[in-house]
Amino acid sequence: MRYILSIAALTCAVSLVTTPAFCQTSASDATVYLVDTYDPERDAYADVESAVQLANEDGKHVLLIIGGDWCIDCLVLDRFLANNDTVWQMLLDDFLIVKVNYSRENENEDFLGEYPDLYWFPHIFVLDNYGKLLHSKDTRELTSGRSFSEEKMVEFLDKWAPFSGR
Repeated sequence: MRYILSIAALTCAVSLVTTPAFCQTSASDATVYLVDTYDPERDAYADVESAVQLANEDGKHVLLIIGGDWCIDCLVLDRFLANNDTVWQMLLDDFLIVKVNYSRENENEDFLGEYPDLYWFPHIFVLDNYGKLLHSKDTRELTSGRSFSEEKMVEFLDKWAPFSGR
């Protein structure tokens, strides 16, 4: 019996380490990310379609974060979002995030061709809960020094939340 419990505990521990805690699985989950990795194999069209459907059900907007694992500023943004309680709560309340890969393996040219040009990574597109593009954001405008600014990010998220100007 102790052996079975040990295996169960080990399985749980492995799943916690290998499964992103913020990966969206249903509309009722208290999560932010629908797609939490820059995966060149993913279908960006299908990911956005799923995100828009969930956003519509939950009254949220969708943030498309364009970038890649090669992008240092993308990693800085990931850490900032995960470690800033104020920003994280705003994301939980009002947004779903879909990471869209841009890399040598897959530049997602067809998909990104439907959006304004990008000049920096990560780049954020804000979509409403019907998939309409509301805003294109160069993330350099959200930085302060070598990190992101809580003040600038809060202002940005508040402006583009479904019911902005709380």
